[in-house]
Amino acid sequence: IGAFAELTKTLNASQKLIGGLRMNAWDAKDKRTTSSTAGQTRSENTYSGFVRSENALNDNTIGYAGYGHAERFPDYWELISMSSTAMGASAFQATKKEKTDQVDVGAVYKTDLLKLSASGFYNRIDNFILINYNSLGMMVTGVSTNIDAETTGFEVGADY
Repeated sequence: IGAFAELTKTLNASQKLIGGLRMNAWDAKDKRTTSSTAGQTRSENTYSGFVRSENALNDNTIGYAGYGHAERFPDYWELISMSSTAMGASAFQATKKEKTDQVDVGAVYKTDLLKLSASGFYNRIDNFILINYNSLGMMVTGVSTNIDAETTGFEVGADY
């Protein structure tokens, strides 16, 4: 179950502010019969939000800067793997949700025939969910762990 709200506020003829919030309620039930968490239910809420400032630099160019926070509940494969917190333990309860904070800046130039864009970002991910697959003879097992990560990047684009 989820809810999302977004608001755009025009500050003046060349500047606007956009923001949004999202909340999701997650429920997962371990229907396996042989796991240590068999029959258990995990319920958790995730929260996300963003704010973005857009500025008209001239008639054809918009510059922007934004900040966002997003949370992600573990998926099926991440929940059924083993956890690195204790050998053989289920990740069903041990795997934490991911939390990403990101800053981005960019600009878009647009005419009737041409669109040029450039943007860059930096983000920090707390509790990034990493699964390492190990081969134990004929059996392949996934071991889930949470790590912290950072990514940066940029992109440029052109449409004619």
